[in-house]
Amino acid sequence: MFYYIYKNTDNKDILDYSEAELDKLYEQWNENDPEEENEEQNRPKTVPPIDLNSLRENANSPDELLKMTKKGQSVMMFVSVVNPSDNSISTREFTEKISGQWQQSFFNNHIDAQNYVVDDDRILFLFKEGQQAWDARDFLVKQSECKEIQLEGRTIYGPGSSKMKVDKTKTHRGKLFLEDRAPKLIENDKTAIIMRGNKMSEIVGKALQELFLLKKPLATKLMRKREIHPFEDDTLLCNFSKKFDSSLFVVGSSSKKRPNTLTFGRFFDHQMLDMVELQIEKFVSSDEFKAGGVTIGTKPCILLQGPLFESDPQLKRFANLMVDWFRGPTVETVRLQGLELVIALTALDEHKIIFRVYRTILKRSPNSENPKVELVELGPQIDFRLDRTKLASDELFTTALKKPKPESTKPKDKNTKFDVFGNKVAKVHTGRQQLDGIQTRKVKALKRRRSKIPGPITIFPPLKIAFAATTASGFISTLALIDSSFTSTFVVEESFIRKVSNISELSSLMLEITPGSPQRKDPSIALNELFGTGDLLSELFSSLK
Repeated sequence: MFYYIYKNTDNKDILDYSEAELDKLYEQWNENDPEEENEEQNRPKTVPPIDLNSLRENANSPDELLKMTKKGQSVMMFVSVVNPSDNSISTREFTEKISGQWQQSFFNNHIDAQNYVVDDDRILFLFKEGQQAWDARDFLVKQSECKEIQLEGRTIYGPGSSKMKVDKTKTHRGKLFLEDRAPKLIENDKTAIIMRGNKMSEIVGKALQELFLLKKPLATKLMRKREIHPFEDDTLLCNFSKKFDSSLFVVGSSSKKRPNTLTFGRFFDHQMLDMVELQIEKFVSSDEFKAGGVTIGTKPCILLQGPLFESDPQLKRFANLMVDWFRGPTVETVRLQGLELVIALTALDEHKIIFRVYRTILKRSPNSENPKVELVELGPQIDFRLDRTKLASDELFTTALKKPKPESTKPKDKNTKFDVFGNKVAKVHTGRQQLDGIQTRKVKALKRRRSKIPGPITIFPPLKIAFAATTASGFISTLALIDSSFTSTFVVEESFIRKVSNISELSSLMLEITPGSPQRKDPSIALNELFGTGDLLSELFSSLK
């Protein structure tokens, strides 16, 4: 308990105090009193000071600037959820489940957030530290259940949104259309969208028309006025990029704060890459030069004058954007007479840039074979002042410059290697060869000679040996046994016995006998050793010799 002793220096009665003196006395009493816990929690937090050096470094990034200004403040973020399994509207149970999973992911990444399911498919995240909302946004925009995110008046579409998906076509014409829109190794010529803001002056309208004539036919001009602010919200521009398959754009607008303004920009994968805002300080139309019009489809020569285009990083990226914007169609060769248009950009200082258009006139040169070139100003004549910029980071810009590797048409060498002598050795796998179906050529000279087959043999009833032959070594190769009734007939061939049913099968047997062999054994002797002697057997086999 603290007691405060008020010292009355004026010796004045307290009943005579005025209201101001009583309020001052009350403040003195409460000055040293300890605060209650509830009062400390409800007291608004003091906003920490903003680092001005960081503001200068991130001056080209509106998201970073907004993120820095929300330091120490509470920020709300609304997230719409969709069920990716059937692409239907999420139920409340599914939304509560996803909300808990996302909050756990935030907690693991040291992000303090409170979640509230405000609808069946809508979640509210409250961040006490406002800077963490942008880190959470970068995480949620990659989740398949995220449909859209609303943060500080800006809508970001996630993978679950229908605007981020392309329906499968059902026709061949639609398939060809999607293939034409798909990324290619050699991209199509870049086209531009020329748009009108909600408020626009006469100078801006004429400037847009001049730019349309310079870019034609690779340009689409939209005549309807639209409430569009590219640096605050580029969602509409990204949607038009998908709709018209365009990589470049320019938006003309005029306001009291930023009069006669042209915003040039380009996309990468239908997302904003670079954006530059130029204020028109001086404009002279091409009609006042009376030098004729521009030939449609002419490929111009782009001239960048001034050392600032190489030394200043911001102007260097601006020069790259202007070359990308005005370069025209991609061709392999250009004839000399086709180089009739020159676009000159001169950087006088870091903010002032002059834009001039010339026509080349080729004249004969008496001392040289090359023609003499003269420049005639064609118009328009515009003096720009560089205002706001929103340039891509170095990592994103490097990603946009990457080209896919070309598909090699040369077949790959498989199962090949080099031996120690440097010879290329290959291993070839063949299938099973069908040798049975090969039609071989039969040469008459290679046929084996056959001995003459003896004529019909008269079989006597008592005989059992009907036919016999030996090989060159003297062994019996074939032996025919038959009884008198032809009921049991066998043919012995080398190591097996084959039964013969009738006399016609027996007579069809072909025996090869090689005569004149010195090692040949007399067949009759071999048969006599097996079946005994007989004059008829001797006569039979003597005829076979």
